[in-house]
Amino acid sequence: MQDILSHIPTEERQRKTILFSLLVLGYVGLFTFMAGQGDTQSDGITRIDPIDLLLVQGVISGVFFILLPMLFVQHALDFPVRKFFRPIPLVQLFALALIGLSCIVVLSAVIEWNMNIELPGAGFQTWAKAKEAELKILTEHLINFKSTTQFVIAFVVIAIFAAVGEELLFRGLIQNLLAKISGNAHVGIWVSAVLFSAIHLQFFGFFPRLLIGALFGYLYYWSGRLSVAMFAHFFHNGLSITAAYVAGMGLESVPITSDQMDKAAPWHLILVFGLIGAAALIWFKREAKEHDALAKSV
Repeated sequence: MQDILSHIPTEERQRKTILFSLLVLGYVGLFTFMAGQGDTQSDGITRIDPIDLLLVQGVISGVFFILLPMLFVQHALDFPVRKFFRPIPLVQLFALALIGLSCIVVLSAVIEWNMNIELPGAGFQTWAKAKEAELKILTEHLINFKSTTQFVIAFVVIAIFAAVGEELLFRGLIQNLLAKISGNAHVGIWVSAVLFSAIHLQFFGFFPRLLIGALFGYLYYWSGRLSVAMFAHFFHNGLSITAAYVAGMGLESVPITSDQMDKAAPWHLILVFGLIGAAALIWFKREAKEHDALAKSV
């Protein structure tokens, strides 16, 4: 990962790390609470132009997940934001693509299991199912593409903005700060992954999103490049959006998104792609380590 507190005097780091972490966690908690209070009716959603909804979502993502975190990092932490956008070696990009494709297949088994679990508490189960239904209707409305313009806007908002903004907040800030507080990078990775999954308020897709959030965290941890986590996130979301667009054109029958699939892929495909993904992860980790060692020796 990166030392985002490198410009803060050593004697002030612990105090400021705790303060900044509480602020960031409070920020995420408030955002989650506000999102959970929504009572979106399905008929109301479908009456709004999806392009208008996407533009609103783009503004919210741009302000709360990109602009404000960047200002916080640049000015409160005095850490150059440009260091989060370091270029990725070509060989690592290829490994990330293999990892991304493998995840979609392998996580289908986790998705099917998570879709059918019983959540604790009858009241929470009912609320979670209602929220899941609301968000499913919203998602289908946004990516039921009726024009290329709608697809392009959705691609920018859901693939690019979400990848940059969510990785800035959850991996760039939360993961880094929690790792500093705990003195353990794995604590930072998994706690930020839990928060990343919870903020989406889709508890029947909680575990697959938790695992992919942890994956993004480890990719960042191994490479020291937040841009790697951003690219992996972009690849996952972008592939899903493109698949939905292709399916809508009637060219091919493909699932809209990996976390909306109700059925797991055949076991033999899960096994094959599991092996491919594991090999790609090992390859990526080795390449990242060698590249980092080479950079330090120059």
